[in-house]
Order: sequence, then C-alpha cells, then structure tokens
Amino acid sequence: MAEEAKALQIVNQLKAELARVRVANGFHTDFGADVRTELSETPIPAAARCTVIVLGLQAAEDKVVAVEGVIEIALPSGQANAMATIYRGADDIERLLAEMGARQLAGSVAPSGALVPAYRATSFIPRPDGLPFVAAEITFTTGYRR
Repeated sequence: MAEEAKALQIVNQLKAELARVRVANGFHTDFGADVRTELSETPIPAAARCTVIVLGLQAAEDKVVAVEGVIEIALPSGQANAMATIYRGADDIERLLAEMGARQLAGSVAPSGALVPAYRATSFIPRPDGLPFVAAEITFTTGYRR
C-alpha cells in the first residue's frame, strides 16, 4: 500500500492540532470546534469555522519540496463582536503554530513527515463582496525531503 500523500499528512496533522483551539484549552476562541480539510460548498458559515488546506508544492534545492498552505477562520458577521473574534482567532492560530515545534519535540504532536508548519502572514477579510461573514486567512509554510 502506498504512503499517504505528504500534503494530506500535513493537513491532517494541522487539523488535529487546530482542534485544540478551544477556550477550555486556554485559547481566546473556539475555532477548534469545527475544523475542516475541504472548502465548504457555501462560503457563508452558520457558526465559527476553521478550514486548513495546502495551496501548493514547489520544488526547492536538493530534493526538498516547499509547501504553502492556508488556515481560514470564518464566522457570521451578525455575531456580536465578529471582527474582534476574528482578530483573537488569528492570534490563537499564530500561537498554535509557534507552539507546534516544542509540542512535537515533547511527543504531543504526531510527526507528519514534514517540517513543523511556520506562520507566514495573516489577511483579515471583513464582509468579502458584501457577504454576511468575516474571515481571516493565516498562511503557513513547511517543507519535506523527497
């Protein structure tokens, strides 16, 4: 049986970690309550939602493959303090990514066969195209050796 695709291993590792983003675990938000690995059929979330996907793979030097992905958090704009919740959620995701290396060394994070994902940037999206939701896209990078 063939080994699972590296991109899928990375997404599944992040999905498991993102599920930790709960107030009960010391985070500001509960975006970990609904973590998906597929884009939704409708961009308008009924409740707080988190989606992780790999955007691309690129050959680098010496059989290394660079990986870029995005973690999107979204919620209805009618929710009280929606943008404040998005700002807090983005902070939660950045913190989670920063902690993953230490958690992996401690054995709390199962290895994915790739480097620990590193935070790259955050873009805030208030009511895209006038739709009734707000979101943030947190990009990350990682890589693995072929």
